[in-house]
Amino acid sequence: MTTADTNRSRAVTAAGYGTLLWGAWNAVLGVTAIYNGIAWLTHPGDDAWWPVATLFGVLPVIVIVIGVAFVLYGVLSVIAGIGVLRRKRWGRILALILACLAVLTGAPALFLSFDGSVTASDLALVVTQLVYAVFALVVLATRGGEFKPSHENSARG
Repeated sequence: MTTADTNRSRAVTAAGYGTLLWGAWNAVLGVTAIYNGIAWLTHPGDDAWWPVATLFGVLPVIVIVIGVAFVLYGVLSVIAGIGVLRRKRWGRILALILACLAVLTGAPALFLSFDGSVTASDLALVVTQLVYAVFALVVLATRGGEFKPSHENSARG
């Protein structure tokens, strides 16, 4: 085992893979929302109430915009996960920012779920989001020594 291998904690590796998986999941959700929003917008069917039900096409556009945001968040998370696994400082910083966003969006969703209108699967997704985010924040904030500055990484090739 080399010195580089002994300096790599399993917790940081887990945070990197968690960030990759969370990013992939969000990208898939985003692509699904975009696809469904486009389908909803372009295939109104024979329903005479379609314009009213979709607020004259505004709701499908909102679904598409939210889908694009999920895809962007997912792609950034995958990039951050790769950076964390390669022990790049920029990956750590990006993952910390994205984990903060996950807490900022997950915590209100958790509190709003207490009214009883949220399904168990929705609640499980929010709890998973918060567990991932808190784990990533704690691990990446406390193990910064594993990440070398970008100029040191590029000097070695």
